[in-house]
Amino acid sequence: MTPAPTAQAAATTLHVCDIATCTDAGDGSATTPFCTVQAAADVVEPGQVVDITGTQDETVTITRSGTADAPIVFEGGAVRRPTGSTAPTITATSESLLTTARSWPLVVVPAGGTLNPGLTVSRRGGMTVVFDADPGGSPRNIAATTFDFGDGKTETVTGEVSQHRYDLAGTYQVRATATDAGGNTATTTTSVATLGSGYVKHGPTRFLDTRTGVGAPVRKVAPYSTVRLAVGGRHGVPADVTAVAMNLTVTGTTVDGYLTAHPSGQARLTASVVDFRASGTVPGLTTVAVGAGHVDLFNGSPGTVDLISDVTGYFAKAATAEGFTPVHPSRLLDTRNGLGAVSPRPVVAGETFTQRVAGHYTGDVPGQATAALLTVVVVGPRAPGHLTVHPSGTANPQTSSLNYSARPTTTNSVIVPSADGHINLYANATTDVVIDVIGYFARFGKSYLVPVSPIRAVDTRGGIGGPDGAPPGRSNTQYTLDQGAPKLDFGPTAVIFNAKVVNPRRGDQQPRRHRAGDGRVLQRERRQPGPRGRRDRLLLRALTRRRGAATSTFPTGRAARSPTRVQPDRPPSGALP
Repeated sequence: MTPAPTAQAAATTLHVCDIATCTDAGDGSATTPFCTVQAAADVVEPGQVVDITGTQDETVTITRSGTADAPIVFEGGAVRRPTGSTAPTITATSESLLTTARSWPLVVVPAGGTLNPGLTVSRRGGMTVVFDADPGGSPRNIAATTFDFGDGKTETVTGEVSQHRYDLAGTYQVRATATDAGGNTATTTTSVATLGSGYVKHGPTRFLDTRTGVGAPVRKVAPYSTVRLAVGGRHGVPADVTAVAMNLTVTGTTVDGYLTAHPSGQARLTASVVDFRASGTVPGLTTVAVGAGHVDLFNGSPGTVDLISDVTGYFAKAATAEGFTPVHPSRLLDTRNGLGAVSPRPVVAGETFTQRVAGHYTGDVPGQATAALLTVVVVGPRAPGHLTVHPSGTANPQTSSLNYSARPTTTNSVIVPSADGHINLYANATTDVVIDVIGYFARFGKSYLVPVSPIRAVDTRGGIGGPDGAPPGRSNTQYTLDQGAPKLDFGPTAVIFNAKVVNPRRGDQQPRRHRAGDGRVLQRERRQPGPRGRRDRLLLRALTRRRGAATSTFPTGRAARSPTRVQPDRPPSGALP
């Protein structure tokens, strides 16, 4: 293609229109336009526009070139063609006679029609939604769309697609105003709910106690039977609650067994949340999705048991709900050596021990946090008892966070609200207590819960989710954790799951918690040993885009925190449920 002469034409626009006064020998003015596009292409210069009006059905060879700063533009106004399909083709030839061609399909439709836009919603993440408007009956494409996302934010885009991330969980009314190529405008609306749910602090409140008739009749749960626990619509929990955080306690057991928890109305899965031995009392915090306002609790043992459930918070799609922020696990309290306390001493039976959890210099939890996710360990209790963790400045709710026997170490996760950055610990039997912080909830938190049905993600006995066979001691192993999770465009920032250590060969340490080499954080919490294995609760923090894998490796240049020592006990035998 030959560059055009540098001399500037008298006009910046050359007109092409097949009218009576047109002439290919003219100057291309509005009064004496060119009759053909080829005539204009032969004389056009850099910076000029060729304005084409009317019907021009011809093959044009362009031999003149513009510059980066002064391009040559061919544009059409009201071009009229017979209705139907066509495919205009542009072929370019270089000075060395190399050619390239490109064709675009074009459909000509009758003029008229009404702009009646529709709106398609696609959820791409827990809080991210893609909106796609279409013109409806209008034959013209949408030129621009203005979106009002319902959260006080708007955006105008060229075309019809916009992606938006909501800062707060909830249901929003979205309005899209479309403008088509003819200048017509029309508005459509739709309702969209975020896939993610936020945390609302609550209680702790007792929702179930089969010993006293709270939430169920006064009788033990029969072997291999289910208790359908009503959650939504009780004690201030909304009917449309999506998930609930509850501390489940199994007591009065007669034989070994396990407990599962899953949304009502869905098939019961084999993934258990609490394992127990005969004549034991075992606690376990779980976050479970709610189905039609209910949660099903299944006694997977041949004997009867009593069940206790204390709700410590719930998750809902409400603008008042809060987001979660995981932190590098840090030790807030160890009464054995005085860490976080005035001096080393146990929590004495009957006392209320106050501990700071927000703003603490080792915990990375800001003072604005409204609740904290903690690992609480009871070490060396002097007698059987229970520990209650509740917000400072409130009365003891008469619920238990951990139940323990004399001497053994017992661990559980606890979600506890905090209005002033402090929590209270009450023990009815003297014991040492260790507290680690895993994360916190706050108004400015960016991670929201997407609940899924419990599913077995890892089993080293069968190679599920990773290598087959028991991992050797002090080794690093990668596991996949995304089975059953919705496939989203954005990876999770945290994963909540339960883990069991089965038939350990040797060891007297709590499993380590650490940040993985690719930016993840792994937190393990030893629980009371179950009938067939030890149970842990893990929280995984993922800071990279790679989804679904947990690697238990230490990052370069960052040391692991000191592990919690626990009492060794003989591993039980048998297969996990």
